[in-house]
Amino acid sequence: NDDNTAVKYINYLKEKRIGNATFLPLNKINVKYKLDDSVLNKKGVIDYALNLLNYDKKYENIFNLVFADTLIIEKIELAKSIGIGDYRMVTLDGDMAAKSGAMSGGFKSKKGGMGVFKDEQDSKKLESISKRLDTLNSSISHLREEKEDNERALYDDRQRKNELEGEVIKLEKLLSIEGKDTQSIDREIEAILSDKVVIENSLKKISRDIKEIDNDFAILQEEKSKLRQISATGSLMKDIANFEDSRDKLRNQFLAVSSKLDAKSIEIRSVLEPESINLSKILKDNELALENLKKSVSSLSETIKKHELELKDLKIREKELSKDYKQYIEKRDLLKEDRIKEEEKYEKEFAKFDKVKEKGAQLRYAIGEYETLSSTLNDEMKFLYQELRAEFIEKNADENEIILGESKINDLIVMVDEKLTKTQIDVKELQNKVNNLKTRMNGFGSINMKAVEIYDKLNEEFNKLLDKRQTLNVEKDEILSFIAEMDEKKKERFMETFIKLRDFFIDIFSKLSTKGEVELNVENEKDLFNSGVEIRVRLSKNNYLDIKSLSGGEKTITAVAFIFAVQE
Repeated sequence: NDDNTAVKYINYLKEKRIGNATFLPLNKINVKYKLDDSVLNKKGVIDYALNLLNYDKKYENIFNLVFADTLIIEKIELAKSIGIGDYRMVTLDGDMAAKSGAMSGGFKSKKGGMGVFKDEQDSKKLESISKRLDTLNSSISHLREEKEDNERALYDDRQRKNELEGEVIKLEKLLSIEGKDTQSIDREIEAILSDKVVIENSLKKISRDIKEIDNDFAILQEEKSKLRQISATGSLMKDIANFEDSRDKLRNQFLAVSSKLDAKSIEIRSVLEPESINLSKILKDNELALENLKKSVSSLSETIKKHELELKDLKIREKELSKDYKQYIEKRDLLKEDRIKEEEKYEKEFAKFDKVKEKGAQLRYAIGEYETLSSTLNDEMKFLYQELRAEFIEKNADENEIILGESKINDLIVMVDEKLTKTQIDVKELQNKVNNLKTRMNGFGSINMKAVEIYDKLNEEFNKLLDKRQTLNVEKDEILSFIAEMDEKKKERFMETFIKLRDFFIDIFSKLSTKGEVELNVENEKDLFNSGVEIRVRLSKNNYLDIKSLSGGEKTITAVAFIFAVQE
């Protein structure tokens, strides 16, 4: 709302170290621009930004300050024909051309929506919420007023109660009712009545004295009038007049003194006595507070002693823990060594497992060969059996099997012997093959029937681990590529901003100083985020100087130019 609010929140941001913000006080900003409508007829000009925005009229000066005479155009290419440097122009894509001649733009992501601007539905919701807040604030203020009225009434009632209690206490003190019996009260009443009789008698005596004084005063008045009649113009009248004047002065002085005494007595009764009572109460309260402080000091001293003892115990415990910590470190080192040994053992066992796996594969291959060989032999045996059965055995009429003569069987045996005698068989070679096969079978050892199941489980777990490893490697490559891509984007964004900053810096420095040139360079372009920025100024024709070698005024001009460039 105003500059005081801005100062308040700036100090708040400093105290909390939250960040930095720009405030626009409504009571200090009074900016209005005269917009040139002739430029609206040019090609590519849409309208002034102020004409395209809907906003609350109370923020008119703020919008005039922010947008000023900014033109909204269709494309950045049309800015040249409209007049770069005459107007501040912004395209619908966000590209901008400033009055200074600087141009900025490029690719901008559209994920952010409309930024800080809001649509009509949000504004309507905001208005309804603000109206509701106003009604709630008015009801809250009304309730606060009622609360204050109730508190004041309660305070008045409490004061009235205290006054009544004070009057009751005064009456009790006057009547001395507290702690006395009825007989003492009767005696005091009789004493009061006797005092009353004495006072009444004294009052009667005083009234008689007053009457006598009045009679004497009347006699004196008569003598005075007679004396006035005797000598109306004599010296005696002058003496009497002087006497009366002095008497009146004394009477007035007496009245003044008596009034002062009455005022002082009233002041003493009304002011000093209550103050003395309050002071006595304050003294009593201070004495109680002093006693409480003494008690608290004693308790705090006891707690301090306890904390000191606890601190000593903690120091002793710290020493013990430091010893234990060293032991734990030694144990950790030993455990690391044991873990390394166990890993080596695991690798060895895993190598053995690979060997067992290879043997299992060989066994399964050999078993497969044996099974295929046995199946082929069984098929051949069955085939031969069927042929022999068809050739040598017939059935009679009673379905009984009859062997067809021994001559055919003998012929078959002779034929087999001829084949065996004709083919040369190396018995030793066959015996060696048989022995080799037996040694290989004995080398396999006793067959564990569960080895195949265990092998299948281990193989399945091994394949799962390989899949996980493959997925982790893929994810790792993706993350590393994403990090590299982000680093490249960061470098690109940084260099774009740095180039703009360098251009603004050179431009502003040339405007502030006419006797030199300035350069702004990155110390290491290959490692942007771990290097710094170097500012070099050339005051003469040949030599460039570092900012540390400049004078105080030159450093100030350079720093101010850099700050203005950062603000741009």
